[in-house]
Amino acid sequence: MITLLIFFKILAIDYGIFWAEDTLSFVEFYYSLPLSSFQPEKIINDTAFFSYTINFSIKGKLTKKEGIERKIFLPNYSFYRKLNKVYIDGFGLYLPFGNYLYQIEFMGKRYSDSLIINNFQNRTSLSSFIYLSSCGKDQRSGNFYRNGYYYTPNPQRIYNLDEDFTAYLYFELYNLKKETIYVGYQIFNEEGKLEKDFSPTKIVKNTENMAKAIGIPLKDLTLGKKTLSLFLLAENQKIWEEKKDFYLISEKFTTSFLQDSLFFLKESLFYLLERNKKEKEKYKKLNLIGKKKYLDNYFLISNLDTLKKRIEFVNLNYSYMKKRGIETDRGRIYLKYGEPEKKEIESFGIDIRPYEYWYYSQTNYFYLFMDIHGDGNYLLLYTNDPKESNYPNYEKYLNYEIMEKLGIRR
Repeated sequence: MITLLIFFKILAIDYGIFWAEDTLSFVEFYYSLPLSSFQPEKIINDTAFFSYTINFSIKGKLTKKEGIERKIFLPNYSFYRKLNKVYIDGFGLYLPFGNYLYQIEFMGKRYSDSLIINNFQNRTSLSSFIYLSSCGKDQRSGNFYRNGYYYTPNPQRIYNLDEDFTAYLYFELYNLKKETIYVGYQIFNEEGKLEKDFSPTKIVKNTENMAKAIGIPLKDLTLGKKTLSLFLLAENQKIWEEKKDFYLISEKFTTSFLQDSLFFLKESLFYLLERNKKEKEKYKKLNLIGKKKYLDNYFLISNLDTLKKRIEFVNLNYSYMKKRGIETDRGRIYLKYGEPEKKEIESFGIDIRPYEYWYYSQTNYFYLFMDIHGDGNYLLLYTNDPKESNYPNYEKYLNYEIMEKLGIRR
């Protein structure tokens, strides 16, 4: 087998579930792995030879475990090994309908997930669909073949808007007994909002079961994670729907984005300042664009020099012993929002410890910092900012006047 190679860099797995007969379906798994993961066993006349084993297991109505051995060769190895390309291959098995858990392990990588196989028998239905990099009726479109189509799978489900204008899909239709059936497509963004709605297409029936390969235009779609909904319509009602995520990137955008010093400075400060573990986990799960939006809202600043000046200011004015200013409560809030529009400082209160009161009209948040221990370390005592935490038993440090000012009731 000659390797199939495309540009991208991570382990990825995708699958399609296709009805075979009665209660059986055929599940086709496709995977991609960086070419750099392979170590040639030998090289003859610039042709590299490799071998590896896939450990596959599945549990459900049917339980199976096996090792799948692969031997491959790659001509022009000295050329291809310099490129960031990946190897694509696949395997399949027959399974009865039901719920399953599967695990695939190879080349030191492990992937596990659940799998639901529907009962297609005697139902007007739709197979799951697979994303493709290319598809056509001749072998130039790919080295994989199914029901009259040659194709190259796209297990990563990533399309580069700099060069990809179409996302190709392969799917199958079963038991088309109704007179008029339409197939429809919708694309939703990461927030679940409809981004593009395609007019349903009437199915021209040749047989009760059909294979289809289509291209979804990517023009005018934004970058990021998307969800494609593929569905069947009969009498203006959805009778079957399949959904699967895909991703739109731009290498040109990403390259310029990764050179953005402001973004990286904000990100490093975010991990230093943010105390809420759930917020950090939420941030980690965002894509590149989502992270940028999050940090822009977090710091409310769009100028690198301004942020650097804030860091210099808080380190100069709010440092405490071995703590840098950016590690203190006042420094943290100042970095996020800048100089407060309203600031009240009480250094010599009679019945209250020294404090500072800050107010920001753009968020309507206020922050009360207090030198609780009398050592010059002003801690955040009380705030109406829902993302911040109040100091334990803060009430005992407040007098009646301050409580009235903050609207706190005992």
